[in-house]
Amino acid sequence: PHTQQNPTPADLTAGDDPVNLYLIEEFGGVRRKTDFKKAARSVINGLKFIKTAQAQAAMKAEGMHRITISHRGYLPSEWHQLSTSRQNYVYRLLNYDALASWAYDSLELSVACGEVPLLFIGWAILCAPHAQVAMAQDLGLEEPKESNNLYEFVEE
Repeated sequence: PHTQQNPTPADLTAGDDPVNLYLIEEFGGVRRKTDFKKAARSVINGLKFIKTAQAQAAMKAEGMHRITISHRGYLPSEWHQLSTSRQNYVYRLLNYDALASWAYDSLELSVACGEVPLLFIGWAILCAPHAQVAMAQDLGLEEPKESNNLYEFVEE
């Protein structure tokens, strides 16, 4: 014998079965309660995305460079303590050509960066080419062209 079930709408909405929920929403006229917190989070995330996209478009239109995440970690905290003019000066002292020069003046670097010239010169050499790229990006300058022989400071 065949038995027929007559589920009530309350029985259909009680479970988490997606088929039952779909049927009751589409054909039963019952709407699920919206999760207000989830909806608010979704709207806030959308607004954050739009704001970030607008800021990036404005920076691109102004020709400004934004430092990439991959190079952000290569800037030491002492770099941010320097004024912008000092940062430009230190950048010129730590580029490839200056470091490769026999006439490199480490005392000039000491005056330019304060009391940590060894930190900056070690960082520029050991983290090359990322250090030079990070400095250029932070200053909004054109990135230096990479050299194949970064560590060959002595000419043969």
